[in-house]
Amino acid sequence: MSTQRTSFFSGRVWQQRIIPILLFWAAFLPRAIYPVSRPPQWYMRAPAFIQAVSEGRWIDTYLEYHPGVTTMWLSGIGMKLYAWTEGLPLEQLLNRKHLPFGVLNEATTAGVVPLALVISLSLVLIYFILKNLADYYVAVTAVSLIALDPLYLTHSKVLHVDAILTTFMILSALYLLLHTQTTQLRHLILSGIFAGLAFLTKSPSLFLLPYTALHLAIALIVRIKHTSFWPEIRSTALHLLLWGGAAALTFVLLWPRMWVAPLETVQLIWENAFLRTQQVHPNQFFFNGAITTEDPGYWFYVAVVALRSTSITLVMAIASLPLAIVNLKKDKRQYHYLLGWMAVYALFFFIQMGLSAKKGDRYLLPFFPAWDIMAAIGLVHAAQLLKQVKWQWIQHLSIGTAITAVLLFQAISVYKVHPYYGTYYNPLLGGAKQAANFLTMQGQGEGLDLAGQFLSSLPDSEHILLSMPAGADQVNMVARNFTGQVNANTNIIPDPEADYRLYYLNWVMRESGSVEWREALAHDMQREPFWTADFNGVTFVWIFDNESD
Repeated sequence: MSTQRTSFFSGRVWQQRIIPILLFWAAFLPRAIYPVSRPPQWYMRAPAFIQAVSEGRWIDTYLEYHPGVTTMWLSGIGMKLYAWTEGLPLEQLLNRKHLPFGVLNEATTAGVVPLALVISLSLVLIYFILKNLADYYVAVTAVSLIALDPLYLTHSKVLHVDAILTTFMILSALYLLLHTQTTQLRHLILSGIFAGLAFLTKSPSLFLLPYTALHLAIALIVRIKHTSFWPEIRSTALHLLLWGGAAALTFVLLWPRMWVAPLETVQLIWENAFLRTQQVHPNQFFFNGAITTEDPGYWFYVAVVALRSTSITLVMAIASLPLAIVNLKKDKRQYHYLLGWMAVYALFFFIQMGLSAKKGDRYLLPFFPAWDIMAAIGLVHAAQLLKQVKWQWIQHLSIGTAITAVLLFQAISVYKVHPYYGTYYNPLLGGAKQAANFLTMQGQGEGLDLAGQFLSSLPDSEHILLSMPAGADQVNMVARNFTGQVNANTNIIPDPEADYRLYYLNWVMRESGSVEWREALAHDMQREPFWTADFNGVTFVWIFDNESD
């Protein structure tokens, strides 16, 4: 009986069926359950895009330079299905201020769930790719770390473009690796297709153009040592054309505007993308203890990597290269090819985004899956080295047992902040309390929904008047969870007639708003708040009772 159990868990059924199913649900459920989605931009654009497609207005399917087409397809279809099941015209979802209470949250969830579904299925696909590039241990460890990556999780629960961009980019890079390992053209074509999907999503994906050219050039240099020069040159050129053709065809077929105005559309994307990289973010932000509107330089992204990684991924990714060298002669299963190219991918993307004057932690998101794969390889190498420890009880631990224990630790530490994964900061470096000294926090409005729900739980809540400082997205997060009224003039002065005043951490850290609001904040902070939302020892939202002045 025990032999059959061992065979089952280490055999084909386990690796080909059970593990992929478990990985899918481990990725999908935390993303689909209670999306915490602050930004309303793509909520508005997605149904507008679907409406334009359904009416044959191809030219109107350009709504933003990103261009965000994949998000608008997926979320727009999800929201259209929701509107149909609720008996609502799709146009009504665009009129957010006049929707019945609760509909806005439900419609947002309908837009996020398709993104979560595609991301989760893609992670299963990554598992199978990595199993071919490395082995079962690396595949299951890497996908687990990616699925559990707090920053990736945060943006996978938002109706936006960054998480789906990250997914398509890493799939393109991994299929490219698989092509150069197997020489199968279908992998090259799939790499091109996912690159095309990434190009349809957001302009930083243009990184894949030089990355792919570099990858194929290095592969060419390796091959010409053993074969004829010119045939290999021609073969590489054809492969690059095939990859580019698959990407271009995907880009054109899935974007109706490209059917009627291709040159104008590409020009608009290029000009806007270039312009945005030259400009700093229009809003001031907090970094390293100071308020700034200037480009903070590469140190900003160094802080993002350090504080947004988990303890395991930070240590293991850094240690992956040294551990691989230590195991070089002792381990027959080498992952140097995968490890090396993931390091190149992460490094060059880090450099690319650092060159842009406009910075934000989510802009670096495509860096993290490659970083997590590096960490997975480091973790597998570390587990293999345990066999050399003198303590007998450690030697009896299997590689699978050691890795499982580490992954369970990661899962517990990350899932315990569900659904507010944006409040997770590396506990090895002091967690959220230390991060508050370096990075602007509350990027997804964490806690504002709870504030709205709390106020709605109070007696006679529909007659409560709340005053809060500026920020259309933040006001929206409170209002869509609140049965009372939020003062619309909050970007000027606090309403003296309001029952309550609300402040939120992102606004406080950036010292935004009028002088009157800053004075009100200084006054209120001298007394006990009526209610707060706290995460990991840091207060994200304060509510003060105006009647107690």
